[in-house]
Amino acid sequence: AFEPSGSWVEAGTGGAGALFVEIIGCDGLPNMDRSINPKDKTDAFVTAIFEDAIISTDVIPDCLCPRWLPWTRRAFKFQISHPTSPLLLGVHDWDVSTNPSTLHDPIGRVAIMVGNFAPNTEYVLHYKLYDTAIVEPRKELGTITIRMVVEWSDTRKLFHDSLAFPNRFHVNVQLQKNLRAAYFLVEGGHHVHNYSL
Repeated sequence: AFEPSGSWVEAGTGGAGALFVEIIGCDGLPNMDRSINPKDKTDAFVTAIFEDAIISTDVIPDCLCPRWLPWTRRAFKFQISHPTSPLLLGVHDWDVSTNPSTLHDPIGRVAIMVGNFAPNTEYVLHYKLYDTAIVEPRKELGTITIRMVVEWSDTRKLFHDSLAFPNRFHVNVQLQKNLRAAYFLVEGGHHVHNYSL
């Protein structure tokens, strides 16, 4: 799984630099498939949102510790428009239902601040997955391993750009289930903005 990726999916519209992300694998995912067959396990895939782009990996069926191999869809090159933009990663259980309103089951997510990493340095990173970033107590829902490199076009301009407010970004999806997956990445699994008495 740690061999270099065979092909890269490019996305985004920024000109400040490029973010290279390879999804290596996950460990300790919960079993999201509730069926009579004991061989049915989580069909994991990872969705990444960065600025104006949303991309997903291939689905690894029936595995609680999936690995995305170099020839699979796992390597993404995002164009960067603002140095403080976060990379959002979410792990889901694929739902193969033909009903378009049936949703992929969200497992866990992580937000990575890209501006905290040195340029032109390869990082292998391990993150714990949670369904929310701000609601306590949080339950760990497995881990994700990625390889990442950040390249900046002009490091002198980088500081100046980081002082400006980032643009508001929108991503577009075709299916309701993909919209819900994107919402989970951005907002998490708890509706913290809903009020109750």
